[in-house]
Amino acid sequence: MTGDQAAGGEPATGDLAPGGELRFRPAGSRALLIDCGSLSSALAVFGALSAARERGELEVDELVPAAETVLVTGGEVAWAASSDAGWTARGAAGSAASSDAGWTARGAAGSAASSTESSAGTTAQKLRRLISAASAGAVAAATSPEVTIPVRYDGEDLAEVARLTGLSVAAVVARHTAANYTVAFTGFAPGFAYLSGGDTALSVPRRATPRPRILPGSVGLAGPFSGVYPRESPGGWQIIGATSHRMWDESREQPAVLLAGGRVRFVVERAAATLSPQTGSALGTLGTGAEQVLRETAPAAATAATSAGRTAARTAASPDTAASPDTAPSPGTEPPAGTVPADQHPSTRGAGTPALRVLDAGLQTLVQDAGRKHAAGMGVGESGAADRGALRSANALVGNRPDAAALELSHGGFAVVAIDTAVLALTGAPRSAHISGPFGERPTPHGAPFRLSAGECLTVDHPVRGLRTVLALRGGVAGQQFLGSLSRDTLAGLGPAALAEGDEIRAGNAAVSAVAAPAPALPAPALPAPPLPAPGEVATLRIVKGPRDDWFDAAASAKLTGQEWAVSPQSNRVGVRLAGEPLARNDEHASRELPSEGVALGSLQVPPDGQPVLFLADRPLTGGYPVIAVIHHDDIDLAAQLAPGARVRFALVGAAAKPASQAAAPAAAHPAAHPAAHPAAHPAAHPEDVETHP
Repeated sequence: MTGDQAAGGEPATGDLAPGGELRFRPAGSRALLIDCGSLSSALAVFGALSAARERGELEVDELVPAAETVLVTGGEVAWAASSDAGWTARGAAGSAASSDAGWTARGAAGSAASSTESSAGTTAQKLRRLISAASAGAVAAATSPEVTIPVRYDGEDLAEVARLTGLSVAAVVARHTAANYTVAFTGFAPGFAYLSGGDTALSVPRRATPRPRILPGSVGLAGPFSGVYPRESPGGWQIIGATSHRMWDESREQPAVLLAGGRVRFVVERAAATLSPQTGSALGTLGTGAEQVLRETAPAAATAATSAGRTAARTAASPDTAASPDTAPSPGTEPPAGTVPADQHPSTRGAGTPALRVLDAGLQTLVQDAGRKHAAGMGVGESGAADRGALRSANALVGNRPDAAALELSHGGFAVVAIDTAVLALTGAPRSAHISGPFGERPTPHGAPFRLSAGECLTVDHPVRGLRTVLALRGGVAGQQFLGSLSRDTLAGLGPAALAEGDEIRAGNAAVSAVAAPAPALPAPALPAPPLPAPGEVATLRIVKGPRDDWFDAAASAKLTGQEWAVSPQSNRVGVRLAGEPLARNDEHASRELPSEGVALGSLQVPPDGQPVLFLADRPLTGGYPVIAVIHHDDIDLAAQLAPGARVRFALVGAAAKPASQAAAPAAAHPAAHPAAHPAAHPAAHPEDVETHP
């Protein structure tokens, strides 16, 4: 969705709309979308909730601000078993008092504040109370450090922006540098920030034809937003200049310069510069626009620019991703392995003890753990193992911590040779596997630990059922973490590259218990989980309606649950594209565009062609198409096991539904019976298969 289609431009300190105008929309069983109605209100809500979390008054996993909404995930907003009756109405009724009863206080019940909330009522009521103190958000925004970004105003579209706005080039630069900006939200590429608060005269549409390559550091306009491309990517924003500062640097403890809710100013860059070999940014002496504005504006601008050159120490990022703020890569897209820095590759890290060497890497074998936490403010998603139950089970079998890094096997086979004796376990999608070497040949079990002696080879075939298989190594896979995780994010291009032949896998120190079959972490279900679906077979996934089911007519809702959907080959860790009878919007929303908003894990986003995309671990933080329903949290692992050619049925349930025989049981309870699979390595789908432009 285009920037000019999102309500916005208001400063972060704008007054919050009355609490009655907020709509609380369920986004699955573990998330809540707060519909604020405007960008200024969304910024105030985000500020208020962020401040409450900092004070320890709110325990949630993530806060994801967007154009008019704030997505709240995990912790206290996880839907309790008693909450189903609370949501009695949809759409506008989402803000009704009756809906508040659906959200119970959870997670932080041990604190005095949470105990008070539990006795007083519900989490929604608690959120309303915190949000009503919107001035806290305004104060937080006003006191946060301001980032000053020097810009060389000579962009390829500067003259076109002047024409579109009816201003001179100098006036465009003067207005752009005069405004005080707020980071409204982040997304699409790590470190890419949508900056609100700019001069409304500079609101311009994106280019009719996006550029295939925009250099890092490029400063652009789209609708009411300004932004700086942190890494090389395609894009359609109007480029008015460039900065030499690195906006994204993975060597820093905080890689992103701009965080949601932060304050930003642009100044004219006066000092001469040269092309940066690290970033490839378009640097140099003052551009034409900057020269004109310096002649025509007060000397204060020059003073600010010089000061900024001394004080701002942040710059554009390395060109290692294909994601852009205009088009998120669709399921089936993975940045080339060669774009990953050498120190991000498993075989080049010095940590740990050499354990295995790769003989056959398959089509896509990735290092995955439990994912990155609390990084949404930098535009970084959680990622992590697609089938997290399989990861926990495999780690338990070899005595590791539940979140230890392991290998996620994809399409095709896989083979390694042991450098030293290792203890391994396979869970997830079942595969035929055997060991060969100096001690003869023997089969390997699935869902049980086994020994691989030095010099022996483990060969794993393609999956029999399901898609993704987890291979755990006692001690865990060692390596250099990025933002607290070793996981490969295939959309953002973060983390270790896919394994290649000859790579060395090292064992870490994540072992915490003896090697043994673990006791069930949960009570056994009344009915056993069925086998994972093979191509042509049907899996049933439970769904919770919303947050945007009110955009669709009754016929679409009936089609969603009344037909079998085919899993397209154009699927991967970003999401599963489904094919079936299209879902149509209702008349009220047929021609409307949705301002970008946060998307929860398991969201069923419906692009204009009516064919849903089921978002998985590497989904974008925000999306521009309506989400008709979200997969129940307990069925996410099963969704991650859908191989191309499998078929899916959806069953509508409440968020607190009990496990059903048609759905996958939690893998922790059945370590040997819950297979995992591989991301699809198929041609990329069109960008609109995932979402429209932001």
